[in-house]
Amino acid sequence: MTSLSAKEMRFTQLPSPFKDAACDDVAVADIESDGDLDIAVSTGGKGVQVFVNDGKAAFRRIELATENYEDTGIAFGDVNHNGRLDIVASNHPGKNLRLFMCSAKGAVSYDGRHTEGLEVSPGIGYRIVVADFNGDRFNDMAVGTASGLRLFLGNGCRGETGNWWRESSFPKHGSHAMQVTARDLNNDARPDLSFASNAGVSVFLNEGTEGFSKYSSAGIPDKGEFSGCCLFDWEGDGDLDLAGSGLTGLGVRFYRNVAIGE
Repeated sequence: MTSLSAKEMRFTQLPSPFKDAACDDVAVADIESDGDLDIAVSTGGKGVQVFVNDGKAAFRRIELATENYEDTGIAFGDVNHNGRLDIVASNHPGKNLRLFMCSAKGAVSYDGRHTEGLEVSPGIGYRIVVADFNGDRFNDMAVGTASGLRLFLGNGCRGETGNWWRESSFPKHGSHAMQVTARDLNNDARPDLSFASNAGVSVFLNEGTEGFSKYSSAGIPDKGEFSGCCLFDWEGDGDLDLAGSGLTGLGVRFYRNVAIGE
């Protein structure tokens, strides 16, 4: 494959597969395990829309009703440990997260299942990340909400549906945790959490089982209203650095990782 310069690159707009409503969030993953990336979006009043990629610039659309006037965050993850990706969505009314579990049959079909215990009220649900936070080999969920970050531990959807999810306590932090990122910051093979809120940017290191400790540094902003947060390797040195987007004129801020993991 020949590399192209910035001036040589071109993008051509393709027909949109969905124009019926505004969309809040988007997630991308290969839900059919066929090598083609598929798309799911959360919408304002039209539920969750899934676009299955046929690999030939066309999509097969699956509409998942949520009965919400606005769905907000959305994420893929294998929550029932069957090797297939499921979809979870948060919403503006602050009702329970909606969980759509993918059928293990040949065709990709999603069914809404019981989500007792995944309550994010009061307030809005924002970004969702799915990962095994407590090391039991089952995926859990960290959800940004208007009341702060919420952590739900899963058991692989085993036993009675009311026992599938259990909320774990999380250290005190600000409210309106919008964008959440889960990456291994200190190279201990455990996903750590960083998120933006109305109290700045927070980084919590995963201590294993269910414990998290707040990482404090003069370099991480603990004041100001931040809406976005992501981890990335800015220098290519193998250490994850941090970027945060701020409200009320704060703009975007970059923070180099010089201590975590040392």
